[in-house]
Amino acid sequence: TKVIGFLAKDKNNIKNVKKTFQDLDKNSSGAVDVAEMAQAMVTLGVQLKHQEILAFHADCDENSDGSISLQEFTNTVKKHHSSSSTIPPPLSSILLKI
Repeated sequence: TKVIGFLAKDKNNIKNVKKTFQDLDKNSSGAVDVAEMAQAMVTLGVQLKHQEILAFHADCDENSDGSISLQEFTNTVKKHHSSSSTIPPPLSSILLKI
């Protein structure tokens, strides 16, 4: 799994963003659901309450369809690196570990 903090060095490196997304998308469906996000957190050793995982997933899921697309994930990475980031600080730290 790539570290999003590494991606900050080159925000335009879509190849790394896509690889990270594919690592999260364990069933290769083209979308990351809550279960995949929760599994990623366990794998990364990030201890979160289920409600925190749901909140993080919902923040990434721009169209509220229950899954995170590559575009939504890319937007989240960009949002994380912007000065006007709306990602809550505890969840923002997760992005650095993915």
